[in-house]
Amino acid sequence: RCYYLPGNGLAEIHPSAFDSLWSLEQLDLSYNQLTMLNHKWFSKLEALQQSSVFVMPCLTSHLLKNLQYLDLSDNLLTDLTLVETLCGTTQTLKDIRVLNFSGNALKSLSTVSRLVTKFSKLTHLDISRTGYSFMPSSCPWPSTLRFLNISGAKFTAITPCLPQTLEVLDLSNNNLKDFTLLLPVLRELYLSGNKFLRLPSGLSFPNLQTLTIQSNTLNMFGKTDLQSYQRLDNLQAGQNKFVCSCDFVSFVQLNFVQSDWCRYELDFSHFWLFDGQATGEAAILILLEPLSKDDVPKRFYKLRKLMSSTTYLEWPQEEEKREEFWSSLRNALRGNDN
Repeated sequence: RCYYLPGNGLAEIHPSAFDSLWSLEQLDLSYNQLTMLNHKWFSKLEALQQSSVFVMPCLTSHLLKNLQYLDLSDNLLTDLTLVETLCGTTQTLKDIRVLNFSGNALKSLSTVSRLVTKFSKLTHLDISRTGYSFMPSSCPWPSTLRFLNISGAKFTAITPCLPQTLEVLDLSNNNLKDFTLLLPVLRELYLSGNKFLRLPSGLSFPNLQTLTIQSNTLNMFGKTDLQSYQRLDNLQAGQNKFVCSCDFVSFVQLNFVQSDWCRYELDFSHFWLFDGQATGEAAILILLEPLSKDDVPKRFYKLRKLMSSTTYLEWPQEEEKREEFWSSLRNALRGNDN
């Protein structure tokens, strides 16, 4: 039922090579040297994966009556040859559910949407790593489409071209700065590697459960931003340039000061938090063990300056004094809140 021939350097296959394989349903010819496909191979196939193809003739597509999965990723397809492969607007591949055209030289999103709208069973479409840069104001899509991957393109804006039926949308690694389109049934949204300055409003995604927005230019988001997401339970927003706007509490001991972690913590607090001049917010320094200014490396000059003042708390070694310590810390935090 399944025949796998990837990476064998095949340049051609005899027309009758698969004649005896009457029950063949899946054929993998990826990573070979084939440039044309023979329609006689595919009369009963349900899945086909093929590499090094610049066109699959429409005649071949017509004979793939049982095909449900077609993977032509990382090939030489263009908009023109894709029209030939999918037979224009002529009905073909009536059982197709998954199409993967990623990594091809496709440039017209309107062309691919027009070609696939006839596939009444299509649920998954991967057109990532292509040359798409413009999104039309509207596009026809099959009503069954649920998963769309257009990552690794060159979009700078989105439009109502995106189908309202989507449950999973991947727009990672584009040049997007905002997202205001309403997608009522979307469950997963992937926006990493773009140029977002803030989280898109959750009001556009009432059913969103997963948002991945790493490696953008986010610098902050607050409680109200998150509250706009009604069902979100998985947020990945790492590798952004967040600016901390809360009170920074730093715990210090000797081996910490002498390690690289001290530098990391000070960098994270942006240094200026130690004197509060930028926002009126200051750090609260807590010494976990007796520590003098001379124990602090000279490169941490602001920490040394703070150590020279009295604006720090020291963790008492005597247990009877620790209640007083916690009281002082609570008072300090209340003072900063005020």
